Amino acid sequence: MAQVQISEGVTLLDPTAEQVARETPLASRLPTLNGATIAVVNALKDPDRSGGEVFVGRVRDLLLQRGAGQILEVRKEDSGNELPEDTMSHIINQSQGAVILEGD
Repeated sequence: MAQVQISEGVTLLDPTAEQVARETPLASRLPTLNGATIAVVNALKDPDRSGGEVFVGRVRDLLLQRGAGQILEVRKEDSGNELPEDTMSHIINQSQGAVILEGD
């Protein structure tokens, strides 16, 4: 399991990663959600069993209520691997921010 110190008191644990984690800085927070396109990536291991689609819908609704202009919903088919390069490029080119929902 890889561990990355994000900030004081916050450590990211990734049970799918190698023993040595690659340090990646967090992206800057958007100054506002107003009018922004936000990607919501459903990377839940079993979205049908875990109520994942309901959760994704709730996150989508909250983002829209808080001013996001559009939601780009993306389903990550293999929760154990990184997003495919073409999917990542699509998110980068079509949105100003992303929320990635992972879990079991």
